Amino acid sequence: MSTHLSTHDVSRRRILSLAWPLALHGLITVGVAANDVVLLGGERVEVLASAVVAGSVLTVAVMTLTALGIATQIQAARAFGAADDSAARAAAEATLRAALLVGIGPLLVVWGAAPWLCRALAGGAADPALAGDFLRITVLGLPFAVLAGVLRGYATAAGRTRVVLIAGLATAGVDVVASLGLRLAWGWVGVAVGTALGYAAGAAVLVCWNRRQSSTRRLRWRFALRAPRTAVGAVLGLGWPEMLLAAFSSASGLVVVLVLADSSPQVLSASRLLEVQVMVGWVLLYAAGQGLLTVLAETEGAQRRDLFGTAVRNAVLLFAGVALALFVLGGLVAPMVVRSVGGPEVAAVVGMLGWLAWAQVGWQGACVLGLTVCRASRDTRASLIASLTGEYAVFLPAGLLLCRWLDWGLLGVLVAHHLFWATFVTIVFLRAVRARRPL
Repeated sequence: MSTHLSTHDVSRRRILSLAWPLALHGLITVGVAANDVVLLGGERVEVLASAVVAGSVLTVAVMTLTALGIATQIQAARAFGAADDSAARAAAEATLRAALLVGIGPLLVVWGAAPWLCRALAGGAADPALAGDFLRITVLGLPFAVLAGVLRGYATAAGRTRVVLIAGLATAGVDVVASLGLRLAWGWVGVAVGTALGYAAGAAVLVCWNRRQSSTRRLRWRFALRAPRTAVGAVLGLGWPEMLLAAFSSASGLVVVLVLADSSPQVLSASRLLEVQVMVGWVLLYAAGQGLLTVLAETEGAQRRDLFGTAVRNAVLLFAGVALALFVLGGLVAPMVVRSVGGPEVAAVVGMLGWLAWAQVGWQGACVLGLTVCRASRDTRASLIASLTGEYAVFLPAGLLLCRWLDWGLLGVLVAHHLFWATFVTIVFLRAVRARRPL
C-alpha cells in the first residue's frame, strides 16, 4: 500500500517543486537538439549541412516515440493516487512493450533508408551519403532515448522530477564530452557517436534510479516483454495521439517557412529569432503543466474531484503569474537578442513587434492549463485535434493571406500565430468542459 498521496498536496508550491526540474530538463533538451552543429564548428559546410539534415530526422523520431511517456505518466500517476504501486508499475511495463512494438519498425526503416531519407529531405543542399552515415550512427541512440522517455514519465508520475533533470544533465554532459574527445580521433564520426552515447547515458541514470525503487515500484524487464495486451492497448490508446502530435509539431517550422517564402531574408530571420525566444517560454509553461498533470492524475486516482478543482484553481494563478513575468521580461529582452544575433537590419524589422511575439505566452499558459485538464481526464486526442486544426485550418491560410497576399511580413505571421493559439485554446477548453472537469 502506498502513501504517495497521503497529504493530498495540490498546492502551487508542490506544482512548482515538480515543475522546475522539468523546466531545466526541457531547456537542456532544446540545447542538445542543436548540439551537433555547434560541436562540428570548423568542419566543411557539407558536413554541417549533412549533420543538420540527419539531426532533423533523428529529432522527429525521438520526439514521436518518446511521446509515449505521457501515457506512462497519466496511467502511473492515477495509480499512485489510488495507492496502488503495482498498477503504476504495470502501466510503465506495458508502455515499454508498446514502445518496443511500435518503435522497432521505424528504427529499422530509418537505419536502412537513411541516405534516401536525407536525399528526399535536403535534395542537393547536403551530401546524402554523409548525412545517411551520420544518421545511421546517431539513430543507434534511439532505443535508449525511448527507454529514457518511458522511465521519465514514470519518474514524473512518482514525483521524482529531479532524477529527470539529472538524466538530462547526463545526456548533455556525455554528449559534449564524448563528442569533443572522439572528434579529435574520428572527426564528424566521433560527434555522431557522442550523440548516441549521450542518449545511452541519460537512460542509464534512469535505469539506476529504477533499481533503487521498492519491490512494488521497481520495473521488471522480463515482465515488460510479457505485458498483457489489454494494458498495452490502453497505453497505445492514450499514446498514439501524443505521438502524432509530436511528429507534426516537429515539422511546424516548415509551415512558417512556407508562409514567409516570398518575404525578405530579414523577415524570415526575425521570425525565427522571435520564435526561438518564445519557445523558451513554452518550455517553462509546459513543464509547469507536466507538474500539474501528476497532481491532477493523482487526484483522479484518489477519486477526489474536490481536490482536482482546487489544483486547477491554484494552477490558474501560477500560470498567469509565470506568463505575465515572461511577457514583461521577454518583451524587454527581445530587441537586444535580435540585434546581437541578427544585426541592425533584422532588429529594424522587429521593432516593437517583440512585444506582440511574447504576448503569445498568455495563450500558451491557457493552452497548457486546458491541455493538462484533458490529459488528466485521459483525453489525449484534444491536443492533436487542436494542433492540426489550428495549424492547417487557421494558421496556414491566415498566414498565406496576411504574408503573401497582403504583404504584412513579420506582423502577418505573428497575427497568424495568435489566431493559431486562440483556436488551440478554444478547442482544448471545449474538450475539457466536455470531460466535465472544473476549470
